[in-house]
Amino acid sequence: MQIENTLPEARVARPLAVTGASFAAVCLLLSYIPEKYAVTVIAVCLAFCAATAVFSARWRFHAVIAACAFSLGAVRFLGLPAWTPGELTTRVIGVFERFAARLADSIDAAFPARLAPFFRAITIGDADALRRDAAVYTALGMSGVAHIVAVSGMHVSFLISMLSYVARTKWARIAVSIPVLLAFMAVTGFSSSVCRAAIMQLFVITAPLARRRGDSVTSVFTALLLLLSFDPGLITQIGLQLSFLSTLGIVIISPRMQKALREYSETRRVLRKRGIPRTVYDFVTASFSTTVGALVPTMPLIAYYFGYVSLLAPITNLVTLWAAALCFCGGLITGLAGLAFMLPARLIAWLASLPADWIIIAAKLISRVPFGTLYISNMYILAWLVYTYAVFAVFILQRGTLKKVLYPVCGCAVALGLALLLTAATPRGGLTVTAIDVGQGQSVVLSDGAATAVVDCGGTGFPSAAVRTAEYIQAQTAPPIELLILTHFHSDHAGSVPELLARETVKTLIIPDPDLGGRDELTDAVLDAAAEHGIGIVTVTETMTLDFGGSRLTIFPPFGDGSDENEFGLTILVTSGEWDALITGDMREETELLLLERTELPDIELLVAGHHGSKYSNSNDLLEVTRPETALISVGSRNTYGHPAEETLERMRRHGVTVYRTDIMGNITIKAG
Repeated sequence: MQIENTLPEARVARPLAVTGASFAAVCLLLSYIPEKYAVTVIAVCLAFCAATAVFSARWRFHAVIAACAFSLGAVRFLGLPAWTPGELTTRVIGVFERFAARLADSIDAAFPARLAPFFRAITIGDADALRRDAAVYTALGMSGVAHIVAVSGMHVSFLISMLSYVARTKWARIAVSIPVLLAFMAVTGFSSSVCRAAIMQLFVITAPLARRRGDSVTSVFTALLLLLSFDPGLITQIGLQLSFLSTLGIVIISPRMQKALREYSETRRVLRKRGIPRTVYDFVTASFSTTVGALVPTMPLIAYYFGYVSLLAPITNLVTLWAAALCFCGGLITGLAGLAFMLPARLIAWLASLPADWIIIAAKLISRVPFGTLYISNMYILAWLVYTYAVFAVFILQRGTLKKVLYPVCGCAVALGLALLLTAATPRGGLTVTAIDVGQGQSVVLSDGAATAVVDCGGTGFPSAAVRTAEYIQAQTAPPIELLILTHFHSDHAGSVPELLARETVKTLIIPDPDLGGRDELTDAVLDAAAEHGIGIVTVTETMTLDFGGSRLTIFPPFGDGSDENEFGLTILVTSGEWDALITGDMREETELLLLERTELPDIELLVAGHHGSKYSNSNDLLEVTRPETALISVGSRNTYGHPAEETLERMRRHGVTVYRTDIMGNITIKAG
């Protein structure tokens, strides 16, 4: 929102920015260090401020402010509880929650079922239903535009822009925008990113009342200060960290980048030579600068939390952000109109569906571009990312010009190509069995030479089992996945399969009869995802043997005859020469006995423990017949099921089995031989 130039030049209140930055810094430090070191950390911070005040007259005033903010932040973090709303506040919030629920119902009724979850997410921040649509949600993440459906500062700016067309005068904008912003904060559940953006906009809106222009840097840190004053624990939220850093990047980096691009076009006469309209050039450079400004400070954080980065995010944002604005405005107007009149709401919804389809199609196409998404579990990719940031840091410190930016860009592109070549050239040996740390669930990766198979993909960990499995496979240069084998359709074994199918190329899906034990929503989601990606499905009804690299897979059909779906799962025997591994899924003791009766299992070297080490699985009979040397237990830390059971661990100790657990060791790889 633009402020009139008739106002006098603002005196920038940077001391307030120093206060917010210092307050946030001490909260962040105290959140991640052991409590016993808290006093030491505070003392070091205060000592740094004191040294700065003594030896630097220029920064003395700011050092004193920072010391006060450090002290206040420490007292607030360690000594006071988080703010809790009173009875009246709770009632008011309840009113807005009920309104948000009605708005969501209106959106569901107006939009087609395939798009309603998208519009609920982009309009009011309710992304639960969209997350269940793995193909769309994963495509948005891999193409770098997941922020479109995470209501944040961008959506607040869309809202303010929309209001500026309704309230044309300065005072009308102030009168309308303030209550609407407060209501929007309440409707979206007071998410930290929305609150941060709304507070910043309130500063901009109310600046004319004090006859001052707003200062963006001060607004960012003041908003952060206010949020952390209510609850210092918010500093650990991923959403707040990403929202804050992206906004800071847009405020500091984007204007400088756009200015450089404009000056370059004027000095080199790019527009005149190539006949590009100025408005088009300004739109493209503004969008590109904003995207890069938001990505530069957040990409390391995204890589840390999610394990991957999207190289094509600037392109995806460039071609979709204009459509995101239309979707937000169209979704909000549709929801509000649908509360009173559904017919016009459906007409608006039809129009808003067009840009939504464009976003989804673009995201899906770009997400499938080879090497568009890079996983930092690959040490070469991680080294490339660090190298890239170092190169551009040196370029900026040396005050490099836009004319010379091609040199670091080409250098980083060559470095990326080298990283990919080194990854592809990494020698791969014989059979390995890897239990991926997916929390309370199971995902086992089998590799033999150029062949890769995955047995199950589900769990409770963050990032999801699909992300953890994909990043391991990418780091081992193992795509595509030849076989994806599901022991059964429980969420802790198959919950992330739709997302994995969206992330990786899978040739064949092997499953038990989906009608055994009754179909459910997850079963249908897996089958629908396989059909969408054109993946062949093999249903196992009798024992089948497959060649796998230099090894052999024997897949046994379900042997259970009870009502529990765990009894209708597949069993996989992996054989490489004289070395064998057995994967039993969630098979219980009764079904293990049937497995032993109806098959001739060899002595095995590795057992992937059944049912995450439950006391009802991994029976004495199974251990006596198969005589495993090693057991892998895929289990979540501090899970509520008590897995692995002490009885199971004791049985394995008695049989001389060496036990490895993913909750203690993370990913565990066992090599055959």
